[in-house]
Amino acid sequence: MSFCDDCILGKHHKVQFPSSSQKPSSSSCILDYVHADVWGPANVPTHGDPRAQKCVFIGYPNGVKGYRLWARSQPGLKIIISRDVTFNELEMPCLSDTSNKETYFNIENTFNKIDLNPQDNQQGEEIEEEENQPRNTTRDDTERHNNDYQLARDRVRRETRIPSRFRDFDLALNTEDLEPLTYEEALGSKNSEQWKQAMNEEIESLRKNNTWVLVPKPKNASVIDCKWLFKIKQENETTRYKATLVAKGFTQKEGVDYTEIFSPVVKFTTVRILLALVAHHDWELKQTDVKTAFLHGDLEDKIFLNQPCGFVDKKKPNHVCMLNKSLYGLKQSPRQWNKKFDAFMKNLKFLRSEFDPCLYFKCESSMPIFLVLYVDDMLIASPSLTLITELQNNLKKNFEMKDLGKAKKILGMSIDRDRKNSTIFLNQSSYVKNVLKKFSMENAKPTSVPLAAHFQLYKDQSPKTEIEKEKMEKIPYSNAIGSVMYLMVSTRPDIAYAVSCLSRYMSNAGTPHWEALKWLLRYLIKTENTGIRFSKCSDGVKLIGYVDSNYTNDRDSRRSTTSYVFTLCGACISWKSQLQNIVALSTTEAEYIATTEAFKEAIWLKGILSEIGFLKNNLTVFSDSQSSIQLCKNPVFHDRTKHIEVLSEGPDVFWAMMKATVPIPLGLVQGEICK
Repeated sequence: MSFCDDCILGKHHKVQFPSSSQKPSSSSCILDYVHADVWGPANVPTHGDPRAQKCVFIGYPNGVKGYRLWARSQPGLKIIISRDVTFNELEMPCLSDTSNKETYFNIENTFNKIDLNPQDNQQGEEIEEEENQPRNTTRDDTERHNNDYQLARDRVRRETRIPSRFRDFDLALNTEDLEPLTYEEALGSKNSEQWKQAMNEEIESLRKNNTWVLVPKPKNASVIDCKWLFKIKQENETTRYKATLVAKGFTQKEGVDYTEIFSPVVKFTTVRILLALVAHHDWELKQTDVKTAFLHGDLEDKIFLNQPCGFVDKKKPNHVCMLNKSLYGLKQSPRQWNKKFDAFMKNLKFLRSEFDPCLYFKCESSMPIFLVLYVDDMLIASPSLTLITELQNNLKKNFEMKDLGKAKKILGMSIDRDRKNSTIFLNQSSYVKNVLKKFSMENAKPTSVPLAAHFQLYKDQSPKTEIEKEKMEKIPYSNAIGSVMYLMVSTRPDIAYAVSCLSRYMSNAGTPHWEALKWLLRYLIKTENTGIRFSKCSDGVKLIGYVDSNYTNDRDSRRSTTSYVFTLCGACISWKSQLQNIVALSTTEAEYIATTEAFKEAIWLKGILSEIGFLKNNLTVFSDSQSSIQLCKNPVFHDRTKHIEVLSEGPDVFWAMMKATVPIPLGLVQGEICK
């Protein structure tokens, strides 16, 4: 009888085949069902029949749920397919002498039926080596094989690998719709024509922008290589193939190819402030972006680049590209683009915020207009649609722009606006779904709180043995923390404390930490549509803060937690929850330090709102600590508080700074601390 199809296709991921470079031993060539298991179905036709029978697991059926099983106790070649199976991995019936004599078979005739790569000569040689081994097996060989199997079971399982003859087909199945990684892969894919068109469009855009000129390679010049990046983008219901030429900036040398590389990006808080003002005043809100933004930056250093793969000039094959403009991948490209855009906005008489360098604003005929920039994405807000259109036209004259119309999405946050009810809803429901799917938690049972009270986390729960460490290495703990942290800083202040607690164990997380993180993911299932809603406020533009602390709640360091949140027009715009830098000696000190941190943020928020002229009411910060409030009002000197001014500057100092140093161009009213 022949089970070669089942043996190789069904069990190839468990049986360790020897490589062609190593001559296998006689024991490793026993093509027997050593790894097959014993099972027993419970369903029987009558009460008098046996309720189970021993069979051998030989593989999986196609198109049917269950297992393929060989009923050894029945005459003939009896194959059963069933789902009612109980495995006994400690018993190997096919290792007996009689079974060895019965189950020898010729692999030569059956292998041709399933040879997925007949042109693989190396694999053919490997099979020939196995065939040339003697097939007579003694009891000693069988016992040695059985002992080897038992030792293998005692060891930690290694990662299974697909045999080399199946790799091409496995790759084809998994890369059918994937983006190519190299130029050669793009030309060899089924979408090669689309990729060729995308590369031609990219080269034409670079030539149109006068990005480089071909020059002979200078002696001793540092020449940077380049590569193609391919991306498939889904826009509405159409598929767009995009190819981008990037420089390998990691080969650049500091001081030779570049000097400064810093480039600012807009703060999430600034975006939320702008959306709160838009919802309150019912302004127009438009979105636009710059095509190939980095190509507009003017280089200050001489950069030489090899000609792009597939587009080498046939007349000048040995020439190199001397860059006139920035290119994606260069370390200085973001900085040069930002400098170019900043100069352009200043020529239009826009002011750059001192509190966020990516916020531009100006006022014409009592009509303000605001622009926030995140690399190449822009949000433009103004009461006047004419001012927005005029600014967009000026941008189109200098840069290649793409008008996205009404703002729908920025920084991964969806903007859902209801102008009839004067509301803007900021959420990341699609991102939450992707995170849950990424970590296979989309079908888990939801929870109602981010972190349950029964989770008591500390460092002693980290793995200590090698087995525990190997187990946790396979768990994407850090990856999951990064995913939920991006969600927290964008639209979800409700998970700030949970993320703060769980992120402390990223370097050496244990099973309890992972269980707590899965609990947080289950909470996201229940609240995937939760976000921030901005609306019109009857009390005007009011900035309110709330601050609190949790005294010595960290079991490892005994440090306290600072938490605060600020609202504008009733919606959250800024929040924080993190451990304090020092160990507080009392609840008063912990609350005082938390209030200090809150006032730092209050200074910045008051500054940016005062700068654009939209803070006309009192700034209020609420605290539930009477001792901290009294200490702010009357800094009494005694033994328990005399050290605080050394450890941290108190809120009273920051309050004086707020009244004295923050510019108030529109005569704002002084703030106050309320109980």
